[in-house]
Amino acid sequence: MKKKIVIVEDEFIIAEDLKLTVKSFGYDVMKVLGSPQEVYDFLREKTPDLILLDIKLAGKPSGIEVARYVDRLYKIPIVFCSAFHDKVTLDSIKDLHIKMVKKPFLDFVLKDAIDSTINK
Repeated sequence: MKKKIVIVEDEFIIAEDLKLTVKSFGYDVMKVLGSPQEVYDFLREKTPDLILLDIKLAGKPSGIEVARYVDRLYKIPIVFCSAFHDKVTLDSIKDLHIKMVKKPFLDFVLKDAIDSTINK
């Protein structure tokens, strides 16, 4: 049975590219979500095997806060996909022990992050 992944990305083009890429790895993309509230609503009904999460989402809360919420309530593995990889951002996620793939990413780097996180 294919592992199920949710993508949380507020930029449509990037979200669609991620969706196609993840599907090419053999995973099932359950849903593409664009906001924290969509994540909260979705997780009340369904449970993915992994979440690909952008750190900088439009509005509040941030992807980091979403990750803390998901970790606290659901314990679903997460991989951050973000263009923001400055020291302040990296320091703010250290305690979460979540892999990060830097945008723009190479497909094999994303696949490795997903595979190693989902099979942990």
